[in-house]
Amino acid sequence: MTLGEVTAGLALLAAVAWFWRGRGVRELALQHAIQRCRAERLQLLDAHVAFAGWRWWRDAAGARRLMRCYSFEFSVSGQERFAGTLGMYGRRLVLMELPPYPVPEGQESATVTLDAVRQIPAAD
Repeated sequence: MTLGEVTAGLALLAAVAWFWRGRGVRELALQHAIQRCRAERLQLLDAHVAFAGWRWWRDAAGARRLMRCYSFEFSVSGQERFAGTLGMYGRRLVLMELPPYPVPEGQESATVTLDAVRQIPAAD
């Protein structure tokens, strides 16, 4: 076995581990989307989040970090679709954006902060 074969094997193993960890992050992103939709009395459509790419994000210290972005769709009444996005840095939720949506009469708007969404335990 040559050094090149060992290096290629380790690179392949690292790629598989990175892909596997990404699946776990997607599952956490789905849980965050479900929790936010429940808190705001919205319907999460299709019950999934889709990987939307990578984006640079500045943390509180000003360092640039690479964030995984996911998109999901939700509805207020079941007749229209709205697209939301969320960003994960590692296993931590750092961004969740919902576009403006109509609130049905008689239903008060729920105010949800990002801290309320972070109730799902995550190991960084």
